[in-house]
Amino acid sequence: MTRWQVRCGWILLLSGLSACANLILKDENSPYYPVPAGSKLILHQDLQIPPDSARVYLQYGQVVKAPSVSDPYCRFEVNDVRPAAQTLRADEFVVRKTQMDTLYISMQGPLVLAAMQAMVSDGGGDVTLVWYLWLDSPRQPNVRRLICGGMFDYPYRARRPSINEIRVQLGHIATLILK
Repeated sequence: MTRWQVRCGWILLLSGLSACANLILKDENSPYYPVPAGSKLILHQDLQIPPDSARVYLQYGQVVKAPSVSDPYCRFEVNDVRPAAQTLRADEFVVRKTQMDTLYISMQGPLVLAAMQAMVSDGGGDVTLVWYLWLDSPRQPNVRRLICGGMFDYPYRARRPSINEIRVQLGHIATLILK
């Protein structure tokens, strides 16, 4: 093979790879399409975070005390746990980055224990696949992220919620605008 042929081969390979980069799935109904960094999340109303907690849950457009594990959900998280209730103010947040993760669950009577993937060695039990949307607002630096997960299920059937499923969980409480 001549140098010219090798160079042409590399050029064709790189051209093909760059063409594939343009085929990234951009389907808001797909659980594989992440919320792009730079997107906006507009919280339309204040939310109360209970005392001794750092999160508030949303399911089907309603604030819930604890989400049903058989349905998708979202939760806002703040950095600080305080003994008094906290107010998450209506605001516009920028999604700094999106990250995916797996949460494991094991049921023992009425008690539900969940652990991050790194803490589980055998991978047994039900899982939920989640999106972390890291949020930023200069007016509320204590706001950390929005986590949205699919229903808990067997690992081979679990999937992350799509962007449109996330929007269903947010309801009229918040609006997600993609970049």
